[in-house]
Amino acid sequence: MVAQNMLQEIPPEICLLTNLRFLNVSGNRIRWLPAEILKMRLETLRLQPNPFLQPPSVKQNTPWPYTPILQRLSRPLPLVEVLLRRLVTTSRDSDVSLLEEYYNDPVKAGFKIPDHIHDALRACDSTSIPGPRRVYSMHNNAHGPADGLFDKHSYMQVTGFGRCNGIECKAATNTAQGIFVLPAEERFTWQPVAAQIAPGNGTELFPVRWRGCTHGCLADATMDKAEDEEDEFEDVGEVVPISTGDLDFSD
Repeated sequence: MVAQNMLQEIPPEICLLTNLRFLNVSGNRIRWLPAEILKMRLETLRLQPNPFLQPPSVKQNTPWPYTPILQRLSRPLPLVEVLLRRLVTTSRDSDVSLLEEYYNDPVKAGFKIPDHIHDALRACDSTSIPGPRRVYSMHNNAHGPADGLFDKHSYMQVTGFGRCNGIECKAATNTAQGIFVLPAEERFTWQPVAAQIAPGNGTELFPVRWRGCTHGCLADATMDKAEDEEDEFEDVGEVVPISTGDLDFSD
C-alpha cells in the first residue's frame, strides 16, 4: 500500500513484482499509468483520487481516446542514447551486459562519469555503478516534456532500462530486444482496464503511457492515418567496435 505518499509516478518496473496482488495508490499525484501495468494480474487496484490526465476533447473514431505519437528523441537517435543502450543490454553470446563484462567489480568511486550518465547507468545496473541514487523532482507538463526533449535532466529521472511497448517494434528479434534508457517516442491512451481490473467499474477511463524504443514502434493503423513512408530503424543491437582499453565516460 502506497496511498497518501505524494507519489508522482508509478515506475514501469512495477511489472517485475509478479507476486503483487493488492495495489492502492490513491491520494497521490499520479497523472498516468505505465503500459507495463496492463500485463499484471492484480486482485485489487485502487487508483482514485489522483490528478490523472484528461483525455482529448476532440472526437476520435477509435474505441478509446489517444494522443498523437510524441517524439522524445531526435532522428537519428542521439549517440549518448545508442551507447547507453549498448552498455546495459546483453548480447546473444553472453548473459551479462557490456558494462558488466568490462567491469566485473563495481566501477571505482573516483572514476569520472558525468552526473546524469552516472544516474542513468546506476538505475540500469546498480552492481557495476557505485554511489547513492539521487532523487530528482519531476517537471512535466500535461503530456510530459516538450517534443524532441534531450537533456541531462531526463537521464537523471531514469528509473531503469525499459522495454518497448510497441506492437510494431522491429527490435523484438534483435539483440537489443527493444531495450532503451530513454524512449524515442511516447503516446497516451485512455482505457478502463488496468492489471486485468476495471477500477472505475468500466465507466472511468485512465491514462496509459506507452513508450517506444525507435521511431515508428508505437504506430497504429487505427490511430495514424499518415501516408506510408520508409521505416527508420536504428540498429543498436549490433556489436559496436570498442577499444580494448577502459571505457571513458568523460567525453
